[in-house]
Order: sequence, then C-alpha cells, then structure tokens
Amino acid sequence: MKKFLLIVLVAVILLFTYLPTSVATIAEDYCDCVLVYTKKPIKNNFATSKDIGGLCILEVENCEVKNILKKEAVLGISFSFDGNDCTYKDVINRMCKEVKFEQNFQGISTVYGYTPNWEQTVNIDNEEVNIQIAFNNGKITVGCPLILGSY
Repeated sequence: MKKFLLIVLVAVILLFTYLPTSVATIAEDYCDCVLVYTKKPIKNNFATSKDIGGLCILEVENCEVKNILKKEAVLGISFSFDGNDCTYKDVINRMCKEVKFEQNFQGISTVYGYTPNWEQTVNIDNEEVNIQIAFNNGKITVGCPLILGSY
C-alpha cells in the first residue's frame, strides 16, 4: 500500500510539473500590456475598450489579465515582448503541451500548438491548434488561439 501511495504521489508531482504554463502567467512574466479580443465590450476599471466593427479590443495591464480572461466574451489574447531565441524556446516549452507544426518564412519563426489552458481552438491543416508563438527580429508574439494583429 505504501508503494502504491508513493507511486501516486510521484505521478501527481510529475503531472503538475509538466503542465503547460497559463497564458496569463506568461503575460505577467514578460510584458506590461496585453490585447484581449472580445465579442462585446467588457467594463473594467483597468481596461480601455475599442470597438472595431463588432470586435472589441481591450488594452489590459498584465496584472489584470487573469481577471479579464474569466469573462465569457473573451475570444482571444495577443501580446508581444522583447526576447531572444532562448526566450522563444522557453515560452514554447512552458506553454505548448504539443507543438503541431512550425513555420520559418522570411526570418520569422512561428509555432502552432495546443495548450489545455485555452478552450477555443481553430483548425489549421486538419490540426486543432489554440496557441501561436512567433519570433521576429528580437520580438516574441503570443496569441491564443491565434495571434491577432501583426508580428
């Protein structure tokens, strides 16, 4: 019985050690401002809402990301920060449970993957993805389910 409990304990520890990091945690770790895309305006003391043809964009301070992401109307999130190749790989390792595919085009590296920390998915080349991470000239951009805007 003791061996069984020890095995279960080790399995639980390993499970939580290898779970991908949440989008909000990465945003809090690396950047000051996050763009959140919503279906409808969300009232928040810390956010500035801009309506662009039925899609609302909120600029949110990183300390408020977790609170905003609890709202039902959130469609996606995008944020950028300065980094290098090591930071880019670290973000991929921390966020993606599974890398679906990678692209390199005109000096821009892009990874499409899956994280259990984001519900919405999109289908790209018959693969369900819900995170996109790009690296371009020292700038890392993260988007869930996809990057919205330029990178």
